[in-house]
Formats: sequence, structure tokens, C-alpha cells
Amino acid sequence: MKVLFKVWNILILVVNIISVITILTAILGLGKATSDIDGAGRAIGGFALIVGVIGLIPAIITIFMARSGLKDDYEYCTKLAMIILCLDVITVFLSEDKLSGIFQIVLMLVYIYLAKSLQKSW
Repeated sequence: MKVLFKVWNILILVVNIISVITILTAILGLGKATSDIDGAGRAIGGFALIVGVIGLIPAIITIFMARSGLKDDYEYCTKLAMIILCLDVITVFLSEDKLSGIFQIVLMLVYIYLAKSLQKSW
């Protein structure tokens, strides 16, 4: 079960690092796209920048979660997974794509169960 957990953490790391690179590329491209625009265009660009930065937060938390899972720090990994689980629940209520949010919640619950079962003190 430990090998499965490590493989899962590696997959999580790969996906979220790609996500962070994509978001950072979009944020950097946003500056070039709004450099010649004034007024409302820059306001929309600023809003998109804020959304991009907010989108980085769950990805960075998930990267730290997977990193701690690879280092066998299951207690810290579980705490970060609980934060991601709360963000997934908020996503289910706020988004129109309920099925994707529920799928993420189920995956996170399985992840938390695996981390707790590998934890020595549990």
C-alpha cells in the first residue's frame, strides 16, 4: 500500500506542477496582452490576474501535500489533504460541474484514508 501511495503522490506532483506552469504562463502572457489596452481592458486583465493567483493556491498546497507524502510525513500530508478537501467541497457548491467536484472529493477521501492507514500513530 505504501508503493501505491508513493506512485499516487508522484502523479499528483506531475499534474500539479504542469498546472502551476500553465497558470504562470497565462499570468505572464496576460501582462503582454493588456499592455496596449487602457480602461476596461486593463480592469478585466487585473481581475484575470487575481483569478490566476488564487488558482495557484490549491495547486501549491497540493504540491506540498504530495511532497510530504513522498517523505513519509503522513500527519502533515493528512492536514494538507483536509484543506484540499474543504476547498473541493466549496468547489462543489460554487461550480456548475458538480460531478467533477464530487469525484475530487471521493479521490481526496481515499487519499486521506491511505495517509491515515500508513500513519504510525493512528
